[in-house]
Amino acid sequence: MSYWSRARGLLPALPVSGRNLSLRLCWLLALWLLAGALPRQPWVNGAGVDASWYLALNLIHEQGLVFGRHIAYTMGPLGYLFTPEPELVSAGQVLLLRVLNWLLLLWAAFAALRRLGPPQGAAVAAVLATQALLDRTPADVWQAGYMAALLALAWADAWAPVRLTVAAIAAGLSMLLKANEGLAAFLLYYLLCVPALWRHRPGRLQAAFFLALPPATVLLWFGLVERDLFAVFPYFRNFLETTSGYSDAMSIDGPLWQVGLTVLYGMLILSVPVVSGEWRWLRSPAFLCFGLSAFVGFKHAMVRQDGHADLALQKLALAGLFLLAACTVPLARRLLVPVLVFGSAFTWIYVLQEQPWLVRIAASRLTPQGIMGALRTLADWSREYQGLQIHSHNARTHLRLPAEFHEAIGARSVDAFPHCIDVIRANGWNYRPRPTIESSGAYTPALDRLNADHFSGDRAPDFVLFVWEAIDGRHPLLQDAATLHALKTRYRPVLVGDRALLMERRSPPVQVELIPAGETSVAWNQPVELPDSGPGEFIYFAADIQPSPYGALRTFLLRAAPIHLRVWRRSGKEGWYRSVRRLLTIPAQIRPLPENLAEFSEMLESPAREEEDPVQAIAWTTPRPAEYDPEIRVKWFRVRWVADSEGGASGLAESTRGEQRQR
Repeated sequence: MSYWSRARGLLPALPVSGRNLSLRLCWLLALWLLAGALPRQPWVNGAGVDASWYLALNLIHEQGLVFGRHIAYTMGPLGYLFTPEPELVSAGQVLLLRVLNWLLLLWAAFAALRRLGPPQGAAVAAVLATQALLDRTPADVWQAGYMAALLALAWADAWAPVRLTVAAIAAGLSMLLKANEGLAAFLLYYLLCVPALWRHRPGRLQAAFFLALPPATVLLWFGLVERDLFAVFPYFRNFLETTSGYSDAMSIDGPLWQVGLTVLYGMLILSVPVVSGEWRWLRSPAFLCFGLSAFVGFKHAMVRQDGHADLALQKLALAGLFLLAACTVPLARRLLVPVLVFGSAFTWIYVLQEQPWLVRIAASRLTPQGIMGALRTLADWSREYQGLQIHSHNARTHLRLPAEFHEAIGARSVDAFPHCIDVIRANGWNYRPRPTIESSGAYTPALDRLNADHFSGDRAPDFVLFVWEAIDGRHPLLQDAATLHALKTRYRPVLVGDRALLMERRSPPVQVELIPAGETSVAWNQPVELPDSGPGEFIYFAADIQPSPYGALRTFLLRAAPIHLRVWRRSGKEGWYRSVRRLLTIPAQIRPLPENLAEFSEMLESPAREEEDPVQAIAWTTPRPAEYDPEIRVKWFRVRWVADSEGGASGLAESTRGEQRQR
């Protein structure tokens, strides 16, 4: 029986019995929620840290740069479709992805209505639609879409090759949109696919087809989009490198009750089948799917807790739908459905408290006027889409820089430091990105060296626009040290304004001499004096901070404890700066340590000038020392600068590589 025939059977003509009326209302509820989740126009790309990498993805796509060869980032080669810039991305591409996303939600909702019945199916539609209606980020909406394809596969009553195909394609597409979501989608697909193939034994050819379909989808689309099939290998390598450093580099603590509530909610979901006497789910692949997707959702919410924890319970509720597919006891399903709906309902309430404007927009989409507006938008998509560009431009007009910057740059290429691609876009300059796009994306020494090599190579931009900003309380000169060293040796200041410093590529580069100046071991919160330096010498340091077994486990399961560098200057003035543990192994400049853009410019123009208030001592502090070894090993270096000398690649980057090869 088709879905439409079944729907007509559940929506009989009046008069109706009480039961038929309830079924009809459940269908109407599901359809109403899905109608409210119809595709809408993307958010406007304005200004700020997030807007910078949104814009960068669009510019990278326009320039034809290849992920893996030129770019190493968490988003994939199709990631620009999440946050499109109307001048750079066609309306049809954006509409196609959003319609596909909505169709996947519709697909799963109807599969649930057919498998579970209208009341429980409507509840499933509510959980799926919540993530699309709140539209926290485009990646969150897509997560609900690919999860919907996998859930439809989990709810199949028998061998379902069509559902397998849809799920495989959704998983492959996820890998090209956002690599970490793609990895989760791949694992979920194989957790469902392999047992299905084992049970139904469709034949070797069919089995090989379904096992190969997700990677084949990735290779096909990667080749079509990037026109460089072999770049897929460095793309995966860079993605794994990025993933390995995220929990360490980007951790932000938040209220403990959020962590506790999320853990308790996950335990509550798991307890429902046990309480109702349902044990079959322990042998079901759906149990592993719940564990994996719940862990991914928990990590997404809790690594950077300040901006992601609002969707924690919603993501666990979405994961809990896999358990719903594994439960065969009616009581288990009747108990589990309200628990999952609670998670989505709580998310609405929490987002209402934190971002009421987002809930107001979501609620307006569920009104008759909102649904009709969505239909009108779909009918006139291209015109409305192009109209977004004027709003995008207006949001960045305050970033326009004076005429002398335009005269200096002209049509030549420019990158921005540490992010600030929104400034480049606002001024209409020729953007040439480094691999990680922004400084905060260089999570590991390997990624930092990729950026340093870029600035030392043939594809380096003609100019760098340096804005004195940094996220998470970092110091602009104490994050991606190898990249900054390449910047200081290969670029010279040409124009300094109130908000930005313009640096031009020099030829030949400045040559430096890196001289070991001793080693020491210190404890947490123990000040250590900087070594003496001669006239014109800089002091660099490198620190080796190793996680304890407990810390390594906690970083994997939750996040790493933040590390701060405390500095004392000669005047007694103190400073506190967030540090990235793994990046501390690369020697970084600590004296002189400029505090603003003007001081940085003066240091570059006159390296031999003595700093008025130099750093005298430093110490490291963390709120949870038990996560790390008690001993911090520090290496000191004296750096001598020889202006306008002949030379090749950065001595610092080469020295760092040599030390790591020896280790």
